[in-house]
Amino acid sequence: MGRYQAWAFSFLFGSIILCFLSLLQKLMAGYPLHFRGFLVSIWAGGGFGLLIGMGYYRMKETKNQLQMAHGELEQQVKKRTAELTEEIYDHQQAEEALRESDDRHTAMTANIGDVIGIMGSDGIMKYKSPNIERWFGWKPEDLVGTDGWETVHSEDIERIQKEFNVLLEKDNASTTIEYRLKCKDGSYKWIELTAVNCVNDPAINGVLLNYHDVTARKQAEEALKTAETTYRNVFLNSQIGLFRTDVNTGRILDANDAVARFIGYENRSEMLAEPFNIAERYVDPKDREEIISLIKEHGEFRNYEASPSFLVIKKPAYIICRFSGLLLVDPYPKRPFFSSSSLRMDINCF
Repeated sequence: MGRYQAWAFSFLFGSIILCFLSLLQKLMAGYPLHFRGFLVSIWAGGGFGLLIGMGYYRMKETKNQLQMAHGELEQQVKKRTAELTEEIYDHQQAEEALRESDDRHTAMTANIGDVIGIMGSDGIMKYKSPNIERWFGWKPEDLVGTDGWETVHSEDIERIQKEFNVLLEKDNASTTIEYRLKCKDGSYKWIELTAVNCVNDPAINGVLLNYHDVTARKQAEEALKTAETTYRNVFLNSQIGLFRTDVNTGRILDANDAVARFIGYENRSEMLAEPFNIAERYVDPKDREEIISLIKEHGEFRNYEASPSFLVIKKPAYIICRFSGLLLVDPYPKRPFFSSSSLRMDINCF
């Protein structure tokens, strides 16, 4: 039923009811009936009915609007609840992925050989990877927030601080240095450290450090240096003539004073001042060929006697020599006076 139809019905219904009540009252009271009073009752009852009808209709219309609003609100609540549920699920998935990533990162850094750290431009440590405990005894929390220079050996700190200050002058600059790092037990280990200036990178905001223990290598280098020094002293001071020659060309690479004197020089410095090819000094070239054949076949030879062996340089004389030799493969081809393939020979002259 439409709005105006409801109002007309309310007017008619109210008029009929009020007329009936008015008529009933007059009849019971014994009053005479008048047409004018009848019309007044009709209009009054109709107006009263109309007011009631309009109020009822408005109440019903308001109720319908509230029901519609309630339904819309329920739909919005359901929709938003579904959205929030999805957001919460996505958030939980993201948190789980982040936890897995953190766990994976922790496991990786705990087992790799390189320690990762971040040092502020003021020298304060901002981060240390968990694997530092495995290699140097420190826990990350032992060092984070402390002065990073406290773990640098006193003999190295000035050199390292100079490198650090130069690094800070240019964004993304990098350097690699070696120094001694203090362990938690008070001992020191040599490390090789690569530092990158990431002070202006908001994700790092400091100098990114990456370092690992090179103590074993440094000790091996020191042992090799000591061995080389010892060998060098024996080589130079031996009373037996010792020299090194290139297998292919015969050029003398190094020699001691004994060899120089055998050949007629005052000392090794005079002998090595100019290129000296010993292959050209054999009286019989077959001696040289035989020596090279033996060394290539066996890697060494002993007590090979050439008679006469080779010509003395500064006077017309021959010397008779007994040779022993060893083929050497030098691990450092670029070092002065060394060759990747050379022959060390001992000479006894008589």
